[in-house]
Formats: sequence, structure tokens, C-alpha cells
Amino acid sequence: MKKLIPFLGLFLVSILLSGCASGEKAYDRGDFHKATLQALKRLRSSPEHEKSAIVLRSAYPDAVNWSLREIQLANQSGDTFRNEILVYEYGRLNELADEIHRTPAAKAIIGEPKDFHAEEAAAADRAAAVRAEMASTLLASGFREAAQEAVGHLETAIRLQPDNPALRVDLDRAMGMATTHVVVQPVLISIAGMDQSGFAPDLLEHLRRKAGGRFLRFYTPEELAGLQPDQVIQCHMEKLELKESHHSDKETEHAKENVVIGQTRSIPPQDVLGTVKGRLTIHTQSDTAVLHTTLHVVSQDGALLLDRHFISEHVRESRWATLRGDERAIPNNLKPLLDKTAPATVLNQETFLLTAGETMRQVKEETLKFYRP
Repeated sequence: MKKLIPFLGLFLVSILLSGCASGEKAYDRGDFHKATLQALKRLRSSPEHEKSAIVLRSAYPDAVNWSLREIQLANQSGDTFRNEILVYEYGRLNELADEIHRTPAAKAIIGEPKDFHAEEAAAADRAAAVRAEMASTLLASGFREAAQEAVGHLETAIRLQPDNPALRVDLDRAMGMATTHVVVQPVLISIAGMDQSGFAPDLLEHLRRKAGGRFLRFYTPEELAGLQPDQVIQCHMEKLELKESHHSDKETEHAKENVVIGQTRSIPPQDVLGTVKGRLTIHTQSDTAVLHTTLHVVSQDGALLLDRHFISEHVRESRWATLRGDERAIPNNLKPLLDKTAPATVLNQETFLLTAGETMRQVKEETLKFYRP
């Protein structure tokens, strides 16, 4: 009995697979098209498969009748895009006919299937013409949003008529009208002594990566040379100035005992110990530098679409010390301050780079909000 169990399992699995492959389940669900395709597939590999033959005899006529009914309803509907329904249904009928043609066992059951290739092609021509006419009307309005809608119609028309070169010409024109072309000018720096050494604003790359889309393109001035952009992004770093400076001094007295302050004249000489003193003045200075930057987005006709002013601050804290007296009296933790000197001006390249980096973060954020609200 145990030996029969594996064979019984295999038999049941084969029965289940047979039911699935024959298209019977799809037919019971009312999917006559799928049932026909499954039955045809099985008959190609197993021409004598009885269950698939039974399914095909019923499923194919039902699939044809279903599609013809859908075609009739579409023709009666008055739907603007009814021809696309016809293309779809005629395509399904032709798919079944083509599969029957390459399945000898099926032709023996069905006979010669009816082809609808001419009807499908005619419906595709009418459907493409409707889409092209709608696109032409939209493009004639001159509005960018209308051109974007026209692009969708023309792409559908091309799918219906892939060999029509005129449609591709129209699509190129529509894409040009639908797309906003933006030139990103290099960051302008008008601060004496400052340059872009060590500074990579990468605003263009940022916008291409984060804001660029199908109908939005960003260019360098060279890439769009000779063509008029729809918009221009201008970023101008105008001024780096000292906003405020605070200075304070703190004096501290220090003394240290048992320090060698000399030697006796005896032979041999002996160290003379004493107390050394020192007055340490600790200088603390806080300098705040600000960078002023403007961001403009200008339209083709010169209108200011975006006008922003950014202020980036950098605070530099400096500490150094001066001494009157004996350095040996100074605690070790304060001695490094004696090696420092009063700082040079805070308005230098280092400060510029620090404030410029923060400014570009704000510029990128603002332009991204403008183009992706």
C-alpha cells in the first residue's frame, strides 16, 4: 500500500496540472480569451489532449462573440476614443487567429479562423488621427500646460501608428513647447580678494538630480547657446562684511615658589630658590562675519519670478595671551595661549568658504521649493 502512495500523488498532481493547462478554469471564470490561449498552448504540445480540445470548441467562439460585442458597443457609444477600443478588441481577435494558424490540432477543430488585421489597422489609423487632431488643437493654444497634454496624445498616436514620421515630428515640437528650459548661471562673486578656489557650488547638478523632470530641463549657458531660455537662475554673492566684534581682557596674577632664581658665588655654586611672579592677560575676541547673497529666477521677458536674499553668518572665537613677568609662574594649561597672537581679519578666504557653503545650502533648498513646490 505504501508503494502506491507516491504514484497516487503523482497521478493527482498530473490531473490538477491538466485542468490548469487546458484552460478549463479560465473558461469557468468567464475569461474566454485566456481559456482559448491556454487550450491552444496545450494542444501545440499535446495535439491529442481531449480536455483542451473540448475547451477550445467552446472558448474560441465565446471569445470572438465577446470581442465583437465590445466592438459593437464601442461603435454605438460615441466615445471620442472608441477606435482605441476597436484596436484593442481586433488585436485580441487577431492574436487568437494567429495562434490557431500555428496550431495544426486547433485548425482541425476550429477550421480557418477569421482574421481582422485590416479592421485593426483601419481602427488604428482613425484612433491616431483623433489623437493627432486633439494634440494640434492644444498646441495651437500656445500654453505650456496644453502642450504637455498634447505630448500624451501624440505618444498614444505613435503607439497606434509607429511608422508615421509626421507624428514624431509633431511630438518633438510638442516636447519643445511643453518643456521649461532653465539656464543656471555660474555663481557670481563680487567680493574683493575672494574666489571660488575650494568652492564647488554644484547648483546645476543638484537641480538636475532633484528637480529635473520630463518637462523641466536645466542647462549651463554654453549648452543653450544661441537659444532663448524660458528662465535664468542667477546667484550673486555680493558682500562679506564684519557684522560685529567683541573684545575682552582678563588679567590674572600667578606665582610659583621654590623656583631657581640664581646661584651662589660659592665653589661649587649652589642654586638659589625663590618665588617667581607673572601677570597674564588673556585676550578673548569674537568676530561675526556675514555673507550677503541674492538669488533671482528671471523669466524670458525679464519678470522676476523669485527674489530671495540670504545672510550667512560665521562666528570666530579667538583667545591668546600676553605676559608681564616670569613665564615659569604661569600654569602649564595656560602656557599654549602665549604661543598665539592676535588674529588677522576674519574677512578672509576661509570665512568666505564657510559662509558660502551655508549659503549654497539655502540656495539649493529655495530653488528646489520653487521648482518642486
